[in-house]
Amino acid sequence: FGEVSITTSSTALASLTDAIISLYTYPYECTEQLSSRLLGIQSLWDVLQAFHCKELPDISILKTKLESDINILKGRQYPNGGFG
Repeated sequence: FGEVSITTSSTALASLTDAIISLYTYPYECTEQLSSRLLGIQSLWDVLQAFHCKELPDISILKTKLESDINILKGRQYPNGGFG
């Protein structure tokens, strides 16, 4: 009828794993989603390096993806600083 799941961790930051995976795998790439992915993952970069999550790709692949996202955002920015 139901299911019980228990997870333990030595750090409260482990609960953010699902959020990071969602950001990384989100299929849409409009400006808002790209910037959200960059901010979310970059803010936890040190944690990702220290506590590698099995569900995420290797840190070098993740870094390449973030660099690609930055380049896409740069291409969308107007000379006046706005985005389109």
